[in-house]
Amino acid sequence: MGQRDGTGIPAESSGDRTAQVVRFRSFEVDFRTGELRKGNRRVKLRDKSLEVLALLLEQPGQLVTRDELRVRLWPNDVFVDFENNINCAVSRLRYALGDSASRPRFIETLPRRGYRLLVSQSELSFASEESPSGRLKLLVLPFQYLGQETPHDYLSDGVTEEIIVRLATCGPEALRVIARATAMSYRGTSKSIGQIGRELGVDYIVEGRLFRAGNRLRLNASIVHVSDDSQIWATSRDGECDEILNLQREVADTIAGRIRALASAEQTVTPAASSRMTDPETYDTFLRGRFQYRQLTCEGLTGAVKHFRQCVATDPSYAPAWASLAAALSLLGFWGYAPLSEVMPEAERSARKAIELDTRSALAHSALGTVSWFHHWNLDAAEKEYSRSVELSPGDSEIRWPLFVFLSTMRGDHDRAIREARIAEDLDPASVLICANVGWVYYWARRYDDAIAQSRRALEMSPDCLQAYYLRGASELAKSNFDEATRAYEKAFSFYQDHYSLASLAMAVGMAGAGRRAADLFEELHHRSERGYVPAMCFALACLGRADLNRVFEWLERAYADREAQLLFVKATPAYDSLRCDPRFERLLERVGLSATA
Repeated sequence: MGQRDGTGIPAESSGDRTAQVVRFRSFEVDFRTGELRKGNRRVKLRDKSLEVLALLLEQPGQLVTRDELRVRLWPNDVFVDFENNINCAVSRLRYALGDSASRPRFIETLPRRGYRLLVSQSELSFASEESPSGRLKLLVLPFQYLGQETPHDYLSDGVTEEIIVRLATCGPEALRVIARATAMSYRGTSKSIGQIGRELGVDYIVEGRLFRAGNRLRLNASIVHVSDDSQIWATSRDGECDEILNLQREVADTIAGRIRALASAEQTVTPAASSRMTDPETYDTFLRGRFQYRQLTCEGLTGAVKHFRQCVATDPSYAPAWASLAAALSLLGFWGYAPLSEVMPEAERSARKAIELDTRSALAHSALGTVSWFHHWNLDAAEKEYSRSVELSPGDSEIRWPLFVFLSTMRGDHDRAIREARIAEDLDPASVLICANVGWVYYWARRYDDAIAQSRRALEMSPDCLQAYYLRGASELAKSNFDEATRAYEKAFSFYQDHYSLASLAMAVGMAGAGRRAADLFEELHHRSERGYVPAMCFALACLGRADLNRVFEWLERAYADREAQLLFVKATPAYDSLRCDPRFERLLERVGLSATA
């Protein structure tokens, strides 16, 4: 490998052709041939678009000005309409990447200044020779429900999710399956197969329909080749409603078989191992629980817990229900919707029961990782379980996000966290949860402008995304932009009226100098605590805004006594920077198990 020019791409040197092959995320660009590759898909880039990509790759994550592009793309003695030609070159490059100017995943426009490649240095690798990955990329569109009854979204969603999960675990070296949130974002879309394929860079798309008439079901599915919009395979399965689990597994395994024939000879796609099936009524209840779990709200998670408890009561040997119960309970505790002491013991029992029934349950290992982290404060055990869950289900973005959050906050390994986060984003580019959590990694890494940009992208996906408003508020506060931070927290509170939005708002207005309003908001927190559970960490945040450090430490001590999970984040969180010189802060970190100097 030749020496790099100090930016990202190795400098060219005589005989050093290795510098010309660069990989980033799921793409590989060969500057020798001018080809951009993604799996088996190849795009020939025009010269100027190729040069734009080269310059962006030389400065990953940094601003590349329009003047730099003009100098690089056109010599001084060439007279062209620079502005229009730069715009065209960037537009063609975005099209090749399946990117969007309004929702960028790769190329961000900085108005009137230039462009930035949303790829970190750690995500770049340099191939020693041309070696296409050969890995196919596939999207399962949401199955349409067609029946005489009211549309059963939970039923068609369950079919879609089961097929995605089974395909994602049946050969990750040869097949990458777009994850659930992005797949579901295309429900009811009017876009063509070609449009969807270009947006996501997929080779094949699975689409299907679920028919229900009385107690009879029919599953229709087909595989479409994106490049020419041709249907290369189709199937239909009929059965009773109580056979739905068998039907969807048959369809998923048959699709895997067809994909196996399309994959390169050196790689294999094997059917996923089947977990034990349950009775139809329990499975119906399970799907309803998963539907509510996906909402990730207090009401949704609480409803999901009720459904999963019903499942394990009627069928105690159904591992997916135990794993989902553990996951829902642990999230209720983490987000302060319920005291950890009430939900975590049951979450741990549920996770261990799921693993006892199915040692390969990625969701159960992930939930046990969360229990180890938030309940036992055992960081080594948490990392072990999270890593095991990713190993078991590498194609599941929702399994990956707890790992990269853990790496950033507990290990301070922001580079590795960003690499993991980008893999999750590539798997599930339309997931607002993944998008917001990538932003939190930037925040903990003190990359506030990147965090704010990520919050904007999340809000474009979902204008009421609570985590995006939290992220925007925290990042603006770290930059001392108190008005912007206040507006973000006010918006969050207007949507959800939750304790952390109220506490964060109190912190922001206090730091902005609005002492009277900050005191009123603190009192509102106090009144809420008289009516129900309010985490001590909320009061600590509110006191931070009033610069009442003694009270901050009093509330942190209460949080320690209650073993609140949010206390584990104080070392990584910039909001607590004002405490770092205080010996009490260092002693607190030592008791929590976090070294102040590591």
